Amino acid sequence: REVQGAYGPDLYCAALLDFMQRYRDRPFLAYFPMALPHSPFEKTPLSPPGRQSRQERFADMVHYVDLLVGRVEDELDALGLSENTLILFTTDNGTERGIVSRFRGEEVIGAKTRSTEAGIHVPLIASWPGRIAPGSSNADLIGFADFYATFAELLDVAPPHPENLDGISFLPALQGRPGQMREVLTIYSNPRPPGSERNPRVRLALDGRFKLYDDGRFYDYLADPMEAQPLELHALRAEAAQALPRLQAALDAMPPEPAHLRGAN
Repeated sequence: REVQGAYGPDLYCAALLDFMQRYRDRPFLAYFPMALPHSPFEKTPLSPPGRQSRQERFADMVHYVDLLVGRVEDELDALGLSENTLILFTTDNGTERGIVSRFRGEEVIGAKTRSTEAGIHVPLIASWPGRIAPGSSNADLIGFADFYATFAELLDVAPPHPENLDGISFLPALQGRPGQMREVLTIYSNPRPPGSERNPRVRLALDGRFKLYDDGRFYDYLADPMEAQPLELHALRAEAAQALPRLQAALDAMPPEPAHLRGAN
């Protein structure tokens, strides 16, 4: 239904809170794509009057994200569900270009649609009172394909075709216990506009330090996060030399990109 004068993200959040109230006595899975922050970067209900820069409006949107997450957590507390609810907070890609953020004291320039760290490395924050140690962190590789396997283990259900499962459960990592770790993550980078010279369609594989593209570019992305200079394959040192064949094998094992996507250029 059409609602005049309301702020969209407030309506989305209200619908989620209503869902939680209606299903409070049953197990539920809620997916909340709150649409913040995203262009066009508009003012929020809490933005000050007067003109603002694009960067300032973006910052206000991030602040409003915090507000909405707080509403969800407060409702879980009010319903007595907090200690029986796992919250996973993440995003689909890095910040839009032209926006500058700060992370661990350093500036990060937005790289949305790019396959550098600022484009594909996104936050994953988990909250589960009594089950996840407060302030704990983990540097394991996690991809979106791992969510399905994690939820399956969490619910103690067997996937219908486990032999076809791409994901690895990260529930042990959340709970601070031993578990299977992902050694390599593979990605199809299919940005928009597709196939452009600045955003070529590529496949890539990475471990905790090195990244290999299907065109042969090989980077130490921890030392070179902007991927300014590929490593020379004929002069690799021990750790890089060991990583290269492992990443190449992962690339070789990737299924070809579906024909309907290849034909989108």
